Amino acid sequence: MTSSRRVPLRQAEAPPQATFLELFFDLALVFAFFQVSRTPVQQLNWSAALQDVVLFVVVWRIWFMTTWVTDRLDQDWWPVQLSVILTLTAGAILAAAIPRAFGADGLIFAGLNVGIRMGRSLFLAIVLRGHDMQHIGVGGVVWAAVSLLLWIAGGLTHAAARGVLWALGVAVGYFAMSANFHIPGTRRKGTREAPSRTTNTTRARAVVTYSSSGPRRSCASVRTW
Repeated sequence: MTSSRRVPLRQAEAPPQATFLELFFDLALVFAFFQVSRTPVQQLNWSAALQDVVLFVVVWRIWFMTTWVTDRLDQDWWPVQLSVILTLTAGAILAAAIPRAFGADGLIFAGLNVGIRMGRSLFLAIVLRGHDMQHIGVGGVVWAAVSLLLWIAGGLTHAAARGVLWALGVAVGYFAMSANFHIPGTRRKGTREAPSRTTNTTRARAVVTYSSSGPRRSCASVRTW
């Protein structure tokens, strides 16, 4: 790491509570998960179940990688807040496209999915310049570009072909995450991660509290941004 200004990592003494912006992002993703859950209810068959798995993994990966970023970077740094807002906005549009993702809105869904992944990876590659974790951003860009063809091609096709292409796109993304976004043919690096919160479970509980009790009763679990 060259300097704290160039690499605005989360400090070990930073408060572990999620911010209101993070919880708002979580609630937006709850809506996306709700949209996904409607598919097998409306169409009870194996094809719909496979489609639902694909959609679920896409939404889950958006939530997981966004929380990974906010857990390791300085939440009070405005570019991090802006990246969350942009992801939230794109995620909300993606959620609206979920009911017809395997229909008329397929290309919109695919474009937003790849755009979120590519944008987040570019952001990490830039802000983590000089840190060991930069390879996650660079590798993320490469792997997103690899899966881009599968997602866009799937968005341009229909029915079974779209399901197969998007399932392959999900498989590529899962492999990239399991390989820590390592680019084949390059030297594998050990990753020295920044201090992070172990609060994914805490955030999930806070989302439930916030959505069921309102901001007054849940404000003790979060902090403002």
